[in-house]
Amino acid sequence: MLLTYRALKRRALAKSLRITAPNGIDESSYVRIGGLDQWISVRGEDRSNPVLLELHGGPGASNSIFTPRTRAWERHFTIVRWDMRGAGRTFAAHGPAGQGELTLDRLYADALEVTDHIRARLGVPKVVLLANSFGTVTGLRLARDHPERYSAYVGTDQNIIAGGTDSSAYDDLLARLRGAGKRRQLSRLTAMGPDPTSWSPEEWSCYAKTVTTTDPLTYDTMKTVVIRSLWFLPPPHPARPARLPEGHDLLRTTGPTGDVLGRIRGGHHLPPPRLPLPGRLRRPHPTGTGPPLPRPTDGSAEGLRPHPRRLPLRRLPASGCVPGTAGGEGEAGGDGLTDGENVAWSRP
Repeated sequence: MLLTYRALKRRALAKSLRITAPNGIDESSYVRIGGLDQWISVRGEDRSNPVLLELHGGPGASNSIFTPRTRAWERHFTIVRWDMRGAGRTFAAHGPAGQGELTLDRLYADALEVTDHIRARLGVPKVVLLANSFGTVTGLRLARDHPERYSAYVGTDQNIIAGGTDSSAYDDLLARLRGAGKRRQLSRLTAMGPDPTSWSPEEWSCYAKTVTTTDPLTYDTMKTVVIRSLWFLPPPHPARPARLPEGHDLLRTTGPTGDVLGRIRGGHHLPPPRLPLPGRLRRPHPTGTGPPLPRPTDGSAEGLRPHPRRLPLRRLPASGCVPGTAGGEGEAGGDGLTDGENVAWSRP
């Protein structure tokens, strides 16, 4: 019965993903980026719509699995999804040994090359940059350094890298482990210390996995959003599910380098209009810590979403990126879920 329901659901989703509009676009292929063939998909109902480039999180977590959930976005934007090194089809095509250099500087350079490829392919001077979680580390740098390429920046599950100057997320994790009586994990995390700039890749991975497995909000998101999206995703899949953790672990080596970026390189000034969308009580990266971004003076929007959960734009896909919406009833997401909350954002 369960497999029959899955098959019917996948068939319905596959039908809903068809783009038949006369001015629509549905392209996907490998593109040579940074000396490596990397997977890029472009989808939208109208080529004249603004172009939105996503930087996925993880590390190693392709956003392709969320295409059915964000189907409504494609009426308002041309959505570009790029599987970075170590993620999705890019990882599947080359394997662990074929990903090349795995550093944040390399991902930053790749992202610029992807941006310029899309600008040339679609004939647009600028794109909207949407980054989530791990992708926001690179997204902030791109938006700050290259306003000539990006018309706006949207950050969800925004990471603010404090360069070792803030330990509230670490303290929160230790308190949670202490309260749960997890002595072994508590001992290891305590021995690592609160400064992530001193952690090895293995220690950084240990911290990230402990956060994920001990935070009920993160666990609930993995179960209800990520696993559900994978289960119902129509074929072909972005990568065999068994290989997704491999890419995730591979890119964990970039984790420690993230903590020497952020504020250290050029400050927080962001020229494009911006909209940070963290979830309240964002356990791995609490919203109440660190220096605030400068107040917008260019029509940008700032604010916290009321839902205390990770991946707010995946949980509420029809409410995050619809121009000019604020409040009111949301639209039905691609998986049949109804979203009841909208957040306004600004577009130049």
